[in-house]
Amino acid sequence: MENEELRLQGEQQIEQPAEQPAEQPAEQPAPELAAFAAALRQGSPDREEAFRALQQREAARVFKEDLAAIRAAWPDEKAESIAQLGPQFAAICAAGVEPLAAYEALRAQRQRRSAPSTGPVAAGGGDGAYFSRDEVARMSREEIHRNFDSIRRSMRRW
Repeated sequence: MENEELRLQGEQQIEQPAEQPAEQPAEQPAPELAAFAAALRQGSPDREEAFRALQQREAARVFKEDLAAIRAAWPDEKAESIAQLGPQFAAICAAGVEPLAAYEALRAQRQRRSAPSTGPVAAGGGDGAYFSRDEVARMSREEIHRNFDSIRRSMRRW
C-alpha cells in the first residue's frame, strides 16, 4: 500500500509541468544595426559604408552621453561638442581614462597654468608697489610707462 502511494505521488510530480519562465520579448535592434546585418547577410558592396555609418552614429551617441555627464558635473562648461574639449581630451580618453576623469584632469591643468596673481604687494621700503610677472604681462604700455621704476624694482624678485 505504501509503495502504491509513493508511486502515485511520483507520477503526480512527473505529470505537473515544471514552471516555465515567462518569455520576455526580444529587444529590437537599432535600425542601423539591422541594416548593417542585412547588408552582411546579402554580401552587399555597401556593407563597409553601412558599417562606417553605424560606427559614426554610435560614436555620436557616446560623445553626447559623455558631454552630458561632463556638463552635469561641471555646469559652467560651455563646449557644444566633445571635439571642442580639444585633442588632449581625446588622447586621454583613447588611453582608457573615463571621460569625466579626463575632463577633470584637463580642467585642473588649465587652472594651474592660469593661476591668478596674488595682486600687488607693498614693498619693504620707498613708495614701492610690487608687481608680479603676471601683472606686468597684463598691463598696457601706458601702465608700464607710468610704473616703470616699481616694475624694475619688482623684477629683482622674480
